[in-house]
Amino acid sequence: MTLVLTGLEISVYTRIVRMALAEKYLRYSFVEADPFAEAPDPALLRMNPFRRVPVLSHDGFAIFETNAILRYLDAAFPEPALVPHTPRAAARMAQVMGIVDCYGYWPLVRQGFSHRVLGSTTSRWRQRGATCWRCTAASATGGIRCAAAAVSRPPARPSQAR
Repeated sequence: MTLVLTGLEISVYTRIVRMALAEKYLRYSFVEADPFAEAPDPALLRMNPFRRVPVLSHDGFAIFETNAILRYLDAAFPEPALVPHTPRAAARMAQVMGIVDCYGYWPLVRQGFSHRVLGSTTSRWRQRGATCWRCTAASATGGIRCAAAAVSRPPARPSQAR
């Protein structure tokens, strides 16, 4: 089984997929791709005609769009489940995700994090000489790092109670 996640490390949507992969204890390779680069990345364009990240490849099958990736991961790797098993809990989860995606992304990420921490574009972040977005964020927030920044590989599986 080969899982490859292509994305931009500072992307909220890439981070969502990375957290789902960690939650499911799945090992994967990460390939950095900048959808905001002036020259389009031909590999990213082949995987996603909209030139957006993230893209997940699993044994030759590539899928893009965060929600589609999450649904695929939950179907292909059922345990542990990402979606609650009761209809009401699953519906509430979908509702909260929709609200955050439709109404929270722009003010929280585009107007908040992106402009205040990274500047208006990824290229500005790179021009500052930042080698890691976490370092840039930490320096801008007085050394405070986001807890999600720790997600880079799956944690050890919890021991099974017998």
